[in-house]
Order: sequence, then C-alpha cells, then structure tokens
Amino acid sequence: MIVSIKNASEIVGVTRSTLQRQNDNNILTFTTLPDGSPGIDLSELYRVYPPVNATATSDTYVAEYPNALEVSKVKSLKRQLELQHKQLLQSEQWLLGQIDKLNEITQTSEPIISEQAAVKRTRLRSLLNTIVNWIRSLLRA
Repeated sequence: MIVSIKNASEIVGVTRSTLQRQNDNNILTFTTLPDGSPGIDLSELYRVYPPVNATATSDTYVAEYPNALEVSKVKSLKRQLELQHKQLLQSEQWLLGQIDKLNEITQTSEPIISEQAAVKRTRLRSLLNTIVNWIRSLLRA
C-alpha cells in the first residue's frame, strides 16, 4: 500500500522534510501515487522505521508509532525538566552561599551564635544533599 509523504510522516512521527532528506540520501525510496504525486510504500517505510510494537494477524499488520502529539508532549516535558534542572542548580548555588555565610558567622561570633549557626549549617547541608540527590535521580530517568 502506498501512502502520501504527509501520511507517512504522521505514521512514524517525523517531519516530511526528514523523509525527503532520507530520500535524497538514498536511505528511503519514494514511489509514485496513482495521481502522480510522490508517496512511500508502507513496506519501505517500515524497513527504515520498524514499528515499536507490532502485531500481525492473518491478513492485517498493525504498527504503533509515537504520533506527533506524543512527540510534542515529550519535547515539552523535556524543556520543563531542563528548566527545573536549571532552577535547582541555582538553588544549590544559593544554598552553598548560605553555608559559606554561616561558616563566616561561626568563626567570628560568640559561642552561642556559633552553635545556632552550626545547627542551621547542618540543616542546609541536609537540604542541599536532598536537592542534589533529586537532581541526580531526574537525570538518570
């Protein structure tokens, strides 16, 4: 079965220009639809873009590809994650600055103030470690 370039791009979740570039680079071969416009035979499309999940029955073949909406959602979530990562790194820098300030207070203050600063410093370090571990777990996912 031959489908239009537009339909082929929607089936596999890539742009039409990507398919055109692959045709130009002899990775993918276009054919001609009955109306004379360019198209792609599904077997050729599946050769270059194997289905993620596929089921075959006696006379049908069902392929699952991420659709354009799913790809768009993933890109949006990735941008959000990158923004949150940047914000967490900024928070980490701020917390490190607060620890440095507490260290200065500890060295120049009276013992009672030094004890309070040490408690705050310990809390800040704990919070900082929690944030760093959370960032690392996000980056691993």
